[in-house]
Amino acid sequence: MGFPDLPCRGLACRIILGSLLALLIPFLGFMVFVHYDDQRWMERELRSQARAIYHFVTTTRQWIAWHGGIYIQDEEGRYRLVTPSHFVKDLLTFSKDKLPYHIKVAVKSPKNPAHAPDAFEKEALQALAQGKREYARLEEGLYRYAAPLTFKPECRSCHRELEVPSMAGCISLSLKTTSIEGYLKKRKRLLTLFFGLMFGAVALSLSFLLRKTVLVPLSKFKEATQRIWEGHFARVHLGSRDEWQALAQAFNAMSERLENHQKELEEQVAQATRELKEAYEKLKETDRFKSEFFSHISHDLKTPLSAIKGTLDFLLRQDPENAHLRIAEKNVHKLLRMIEGILDLTRLEHGQIEFQKTLVDLGSLVEEVSLAHQPLAWEKSLDFQWALPEHPLWVEADPDFLYRALANLLDNALKFSPEGSQVRVRVLSENGWAQVEIEDSGPGVEEAEKNQIFHKFYHKNSGGLGLGLAISYNVIQAHGGEIEVRKARVLPGSLFVVRLKLAHGN
Repeated sequence: MGFPDLPCRGLACRIILGSLLALLIPFLGFMVFVHYDDQRWMERELRSQARAIYHFVTTTRQWIAWHGGIYIQDEEGRYRLVTPSHFVKDLLTFSKDKLPYHIKVAVKSPKNPAHAPDAFEKEALQALAQGKREYARLEEGLYRYAAPLTFKPECRSCHRELEVPSMAGCISLSLKTTSIEGYLKKRKRLLTLFFGLMFGAVALSLSFLLRKTVLVPLSKFKEATQRIWEGHFARVHLGSRDEWQALAQAFNAMSERLENHQKELEEQVAQATRELKEAYEKLKETDRFKSEFFSHISHDLKTPLSAIKGTLDFLLRQDPENAHLRIAEKNVHKLLRMIEGILDLTRLEHGQIEFQKTLVDLGSLVEEVSLAHQPLAWEKSLDFQWALPEHPLWVEADPDFLYRALANLLDNALKFSPEGSQVRVRVLSENGWAQVEIEDSGPGVEEAEKNQIFHKFYHKNSGGLGLGLAISYNVIQAHGGEIEVRKARVLPGSLFVVRLKLAHGN
């Protein structure tokens, strides 16, 4: 179970609020207990007072009845006989404005309307008739109490017609609760004030203790951790002798080990970087020597091969049907194409080619490339189809080099697709780019090879020097385009995608 959401999220605030909450819950329980206990105490106190008044009234009535009434002198000096009933009536008149309670005699069938019972007194008469010794209830601002009015033998002097002992009615008392309720409210206010002051003192004490014993050390650890994160291996100094000091010593030891380990790693990385840089420089030098070697040897071979080609052309004009001369001519053409490829790739890599760029309709260029490769598709009985857009897609490019790049890709697709399979070429536009898709039925390209097939001299069971895709890649890159290989969507082989930026005005 998680910690409840609090208005503040700091550690000190959470601890203080949690502690106050732990005190507040018992306090609320205590106040509920005090409330109900006060109610019971108030009822007991009021019942005790009501009983005392009741016994005083009944005892006085019996004493007056035992004497057969008493004579009292009124304000005019005349003596008046006072019976028990007169006594209650006079006491009622006297207590009406001077005492905090009200006395009344209530009977079931009163001859005097003053003795008619109200709702409470009717309930009391019914309860007393069933044998209860008293009946009481707490109402708004009043405590109602009723006990039986019993006629005893001494009452025969005034009530000869009644049987004794018998219950003629009840004595009803109404005590005001204003004073005692005010006392209880005052006590509750004092308790609330006391606990409020106690909560405040606890909060201040906790704030002081937390700041000194928790927050200050914690903030130092936080600052040190932040500095370590920034790369500065800081230490924590507290100067205390408690658990924080033990933690600080362990933290400082960890920081020191991290710093030493960081230095070792930096030295190892620096050494590895130096070695890698040296290896890279050697690799670049080797690659440069290799490129220069192929360029020089190709250039040196081109001249004698051109002379050989010229000689073969002369001999073939003399003897056109000579098969040996035809084979020699074919191989010389193959060697010349390889040499031209090496020279072109070297110039592309070193940026030594000046492209003759012009506006080219990519759809027309793809159609031209496709038509040129149609005979190769016929030889292998391939289902070779191409789809062109309805409108021209103009790109700014060197048409000869772009033709050669696309021809290399299509040549690969036709070469690696098995006889009787399918090859599809599609030209489309997408988000300001012209796109050529060449999908074949070949063996496909493994995921690990996708970043290698465009490297020069890379080939896989295909013969040749592995220059075609490298030349296509460099040509497309030089035109600001993109080329990639994916898994074919429909056919079982590969999907080569070439993207070129559309010229303005498309």
